[in-house]
Amino acid sequence: MLKYPQEYLNDVMVRFAYNSNAIEGNTLTLGETRAVILNSTITTTGIGNYSLRDIYAADNQKDAFNDLIYLANNNEPLNMDNLFKLQFDLTKNTIASAGKFKTNDNYIQGTDVKTAPRALTHSLVQEWIDNTNYRLDHAKNNDEILETLLDTHIQFERLHPFDDGNGRTGREIINFELAKHEMPFLVIKKSDRTLYMQNLADQNVVGLMKYAKRVMSEEQKRYSTYLTKDIQQEKFYKRQIEEMDKETFSANEIKKIRRKQAEERYLNNNGMDLE
Repeated sequence: MLKYPQEYLNDVMVRFAYNSNAIEGNTLTLGETRAVILNSTITTTGIGNYSLRDIYAADNQKDAFNDLIYLANNNEPLNMDNLFKLQFDLTKNTIASAGKFKTNDNYIQGTDVKTAPRALTHSLVQEWIDNTNYRLDHAKNNDEILETLLDTHIQFERLHPFDDGNGRTGREIINFELAKHEMPFLVIKKSDRTLYMQNLADQNVVGLMKYAKRVMSEEQKRYSTYLTKDIQQEKFYKRQIEEMDKETFSANEIKKIRRKQAEERYLNNNGMDLE
């Protein structure tokens, strides 16, 4: 069972959603993303200045992250069904082909990368899944797990198997596996987009590793803060319950004594000998 305080999950879900979407050009701010995800609102007068697609994309992140946690909590494998599930969550209401492989050959903007031909996409993605799972199963430590996830993330982005949502789905898969292995989440920041994209383009696993380990170290500290707060709150609740139990016990004892006294008075008043 994954041990994430709900307050922390809300925090990381909002930050991950905002940054992952913003990397792809989503215009909502962090505060607006928080409002959509946690309150199902946009905190402004009207939505005329907002793209409906951007709002859907923010709301979709909530469903995807919740499914990520559910799947990880149940130790679900990385397979085709779960890949489709997360991609569908992220792109529903924004594209017609949500939850399906690309309907046409595609390109990665601004690059010469040859993505997977549409006709070969299914077999190449299955090969990618099998390779990823094999490497994860044989990883000896957290560094090897992270290296596998980042290396295969680069491969996934070059396959570009969907009409849209490839980057968001790829980053979702990373955190799905990190959660399964009880490692800190990787929240790639919008401000680090250029570095991230350059490492993807250069297939620079070492560069991505260096960046990811730094960011994940910061995330671990943030998680620890929430966990400490949650533990302290649990201790407080436990003390409250214990005090309530004592009060309840005392009240019950008093009721028993008073009931006994009433019975004795009744018997005495009716001239009966208690002995």
